Amino acid sequence: MTFIDTTGRSIEIEGDYNIQAFHNGQRIGCIEFDDKDGHAVLWGMNVDRAYQRSGIATQMMRLAAELHGKRFGKPSFNAVGGSHASSDRYYTQEGAALIRRCLREDILEDTELHD
Repeated sequence: MTFIDTTGRSIEIEGDYNIQAFHNGQRIGCIEFDDKDGHAVLWGMNVDRAYQRSGIATQMMRLAAELHGKRFGKPSFNAVGGSHASSDRYYTQEGAALIRRCLREDILEDTELHD
């Protein structure tokens, strides 16, 4: 699908299991999943720095939720800075902000209770 980011760039977003974003044929972002017992689990996500804060990651998460459901496996954003050591180290500040935004906009549902 074609997505116009907040700066007016035409971004191609595609995926059938993992999600990728392209601008002018160059890959600029991805969301990758691992399979755990037949369930998709968030493994990694990134958007090139020059493309961050323009809505691309949020749009990729929309597609991820369509493919894997709103509750695909991921460390809970509530665990960031909390007592769950694996999650404390998992998200970057930008990644945690993305998860918070996606929860707020009902793109995702959280998978853990609040700390």
